[in-house]
Amino acid sequence: MIGSLVPEMLLFIHNNGYVIFFIAMIIEGPVVNTAAAFASSLGYFNIWLIFLIAVLGDLVGDLVYFFMGRFGRTFVLDKYGHRIGLGKKRVIYIEKNLHNHFMKTLLFVKLTPFIVGPGLTIIGASKVKLSKFILTSLLIIIPTCIFFTFTGYYFGMAVDKFMKIFNNISIIIIAIILLIIIIPLFYKWIASKIAKDSD
Repeated sequence: MIGSLVPEMLLFIHNNGYVIFFIAMIIEGPVVNTAAAFASSLGYFNIWLIFLIAVLGDLVGDLVYFFMGRFGRTFVLDKYGHRIGLGKKRVIYIEKNLHNHFMKTLLFVKLTPFIVGPGLTIIGASKVKLSKFILTSLLIIIPTCIFFTFTGYYFGMAVDKFMKIFNNISIIIIAIILLIIIIPLFYKWIASKIAKDSD
């Protein structure tokens, strides 16, 4: 039953095009990016389009939070900031470092698990120039998307070789589960180390 479910899911995603990936990457970029690249290695999608969609999806997600901060600081941060891990001390810390160390602060926000959305909201609320935000965000997004795209792609190629040898659908199911669980956890571990070093 599970063996027939996986091909059906892949067929559904393939038939509905790249729009599904774009929307999903806005919500959860790394996991979807890796899984889409994995599917690309099996011939379902174009790897370069997946990379482009990953970059655009991540950027759109950033801009949503940015504009939430730009137009709704009082409502979003002052009322609910403490509930999402952004107490006054953390807000003050991020704002203080924004203008002097913008790249470093944005890197800290984007690589620290659980504060990406709230941190980007603070950046938007701090009246940073939109052009500066987009350019700096892309300098962080592009290497991240390269990592997830090529990790998923080459992992998929390795699985494809095993499939040709063993011809067993359970291998691809196990590989997808491992990919979705391990890669994002590894990324969060690396991200938290980088964020601590930049603090």
